Amino acid sequence: MRLIVHGLKTSNTNNDTNNDRVSGYVVPIAYENDDMTVTYTNPIDFPNNNRIWISSGFPYIENSFPSDKIFYLNSHYNGYEDDNSSNEILNDPTKCKYFSLGKHASTISSDYKQIYKLPALPDIRTGRLESYAVSLLSSVVHPFFALVGDYVYGPFQIKKNKINEDEHIVFETVDTKTPLDLKSNHIAKFALNDLIEQKILLKVESHGLEAMYITSLHILKSSVPFETIDYISDSKLIQYYQSLDFAKDDSISKSQAKSLSISIQRYLHNNAVEHPERISRLQMVLDQFLNKEDQEFSIIKQYLDSEQGRAFLNGFLSKNKENILKDHIKDLQKENAPIVEELRAKYQNQIEDLKKKYTDEKLDIDNNIAQLRQDFEKEKESIKQQSEEIHNSKLNEALEHLQTQIALKTKELNNISSLVDLEQKITQKQGVLDHVQGQINSKQGELNKFEQMVNQQRTLLQNPHQLSDKAVEFATLRSIMTGANNIKEEIYEPEKLTPAAYQVTGETRISYINYLQRHINQRDGRKLSYNGTANLMTTVMQTYLTIFNGLPGVGKTSTVHHFADALGIKGPIENKANFLNVAVARGWTSSKDLLGNKNALRMSYEEGRTGIYSMLKALEYAKSSGKDDIINHQMLSIILLDEANLSPMEHYWSDFLSICDTFHEGKNLNLGGKSNTFTLNLPPSLRFIATINTDATVEPLSDRLLDRASVITLTNENNNLDNLSLDDLGFNGAVPYQELAEAFMISREQTLKLQNSGKLELERNALAKIRHALESDARSAHPVYISNRKMNAIYNYCAVANQLAFENDVPPLDFAIAQHVIPKIRGYGKDFKERLIDLDKVCREYRLSQSNQLVKQILDNGSEFADTFSLL
Repeated sequence: MRLIVHGLKTSNTNNDTNNDRVSGYVVPIAYENDDMTVTYTNPIDFPNNNRIWISSGFPYIENSFPSDKIFYLNSHYNGYEDDNSSNEILNDPTKCKYFSLGKHASTISSDYKQIYKLPALPDIRTGRLESYAVSLLSSVVHPFFALVGDYVYGPFQIKKNKINEDEHIVFETVDTKTPLDLKSNHIAKFALNDLIEQKILLKVESHGLEAMYITSLHILKSSVPFETIDYISDSKLIQYYQSLDFAKDDSISKSQAKSLSISIQRYLHNNAVEHPERISRLQMVLDQFLNKEDQEFSIIKQYLDSEQGRAFLNGFLSKNKENILKDHIKDLQKENAPIVEELRAKYQNQIEDLKKKYTDEKLDIDNNIAQLRQDFEKEKESIKQQSEEIHNSKLNEALEHLQTQIALKTKELNNISSLVDLEQKITQKQGVLDHVQGQINSKQGELNKFEQMVNQQRTLLQNPHQLSDKAVEFATLRSIMTGANNIKEEIYEPEKLTPAAYQVTGETRISYINYLQRHINQRDGRKLSYNGTANLMTTVMQTYLTIFNGLPGVGKTSTVHHFADALGIKGPIENKANFLNVAVARGWTSSKDLLGNKNALRMSYEEGRTGIYSMLKALEYAKSSGKDDIINHQMLSIILLDEANLSPMEHYWSDFLSICDTFHEGKNLNLGGKSNTFTLNLPPSLRFIATINTDATVEPLSDRLLDRASVITLTNENNNLDNLSLDDLGFNGAVPYQELAEAFMISREQTLKLQNSGKLELERNALAKIRHALESDARSAHPVYISNRKMNAIYNYCAVANQLAFENDVPPLDFAIAQHVIPKIRGYGKDFKERLIDLDKVCREYRLSQSNQLVKQILDNGSEFADTFSLL
């Protein structure tokens, strides 16, 4: 869901609209659901006064969104979480429970169409409406709807015609394609109550702002019954039937009108027409024109009111005004000369008296103005002095109050710091005590075993007849090559993880991405942008296997380590928490090299040297132990396959390849038996990240593997991120996997709802063109097919990433294409090169800069290697 708000006007005395520290308020209105319906907010949830405080960046909101417009607020935070703070809010009306930042605001979806209330529909013949409400629409530039009574009509658009010095507003139908699929010059009519029932009517009544919006024309088309109305104007009516060969001349003289009338009758006699009501209107217009003797009929007037008519009339008068008016002016001057002289003499004296009177009165007024100015300056100076005294007094009071508050908060902070230090020392001492107690228990166990062995040997020596039995027993054991393994398995207990201080939800996930970015970039190595961090987090959560591709030295392995450290799943001891680094060796051929193998003689499982078996068993132990302080099984787990393609991944990773589509459900892996020793539980929180190279020493990745993985390509270009934003919450620990899944994953059903509501229309159009470029039969080269699995992965990724406010207007679709489509490109020949050129055009059309760069890299490399094209 996305929060819809509007801004409040602020009185900024400094007029410092460029200062990012200026704060303000926005008013929450409603939540936009994933299916484009709306749910109104409850003012009780936003104390006080139903507002959210914008702590910084408010000038961006004021400059980007006028106070009468609505917009999205993508994130907001709870500034008061305990009960005492809540009571403090209720007692202080100047404080807000929630706060946010100006940069979290974004433009409302273009699907929203505003509804304006009108007393009546505009005249169908002229498109005009005489009402005070029309002046309010002079600045409207987008299509809109009109509310007349209990019904909504539209869509309309505004056209302005300038006649002489007056500007007239004309209503026109919208002839461009809309989701309503209306015919040209038609509008729709539907009941207002139907919009309310379908929850696609957003009504705003807040702080003097009154407005209504339709949130989705797609839902309107599919779920609301409506009537179609033919709303063609008279001028367009004539143009329409002239285009049907009723007449071939565009003139509107009476002779042509008569010809047009005769042509209509002849056409009706010989043909059937689609719009008989339009024929009746046209015949009526022509009859009125032919029966009217003056030339002020509306069609002629409408022509002269248009830009073409005014241009014709002005040009004609400018060229012929002397000939048209010369004689008439001379006659008027001769006829009225005596009258003009008489009037001039009559009123000359009156004019002189009035001039003298004007001069005297003007002098008096100037004197009065001068005196008023002096009085004004004195009063102004007095008020200024009083204001400065009042201002200084208030500043001193505020300063004293702030100093008192600072002293109190400093004292509280010191107390808290001392308590935290004491708690840390107690925890450290308790850890040392537990370790010593464990050693004591271990030594005591060894001592007990030793005493038991001594007693057994003493008993044996005291009973010589048992020596022969023992000799036979030892001989039998020695004759057996291997026997049952009675050694108790060692319990592998993982290193404990620290839980995060904040929850990751739909509102805090942007801050969590900022936190990960800052944590990663504080380390030596590759720096990540906000977009790169958001892409990495979303991709790892949605894909079972994420592959890092790039030249040696670009920072593939170190980036994974820093990412795991930022997630809080990497402990101080290497490979002892929820992150495992596995170095792949050349020559691996099966899962035995990755996991281990079953020893049938000993009925035991001999673990491989990778440590994966122990790690998964440790997660099983954490889940079943019941210990509250062991939470590893609740967190995300990552296994890094470093230099993964030194051996064929499809072979040694085959046990995991088969569950890539259903990994989120959790699986049990059978290792050759029914007991717990021979089964591994694969939790839904498990993810793999692989690093690969693309030189001649490695194995190629199969198409079957690429169809199930995401490939992130790292280039030699590094981001210059010296000045990192500190706008994030201090999570400082591992976030539960369930919270990450709800924040960065989405079900197929939810994605389908977004597709049906039109919110993924851009992605659908772009993918259609990309598939046409790669799969079209118009090219004889081998096609590159994009499977339904890949299409679903791209839609799921964009459905989540579109809500993460990527910087610099970068479309998340760019990352999805670069990771899911570009790595599958493999082909050769000139015709295949033409496919890539077509793909390059699509990438540039939709501003997919990263994908476009990779396509150019493939084209450049392929031209150097005999027209063989591939990224990997």
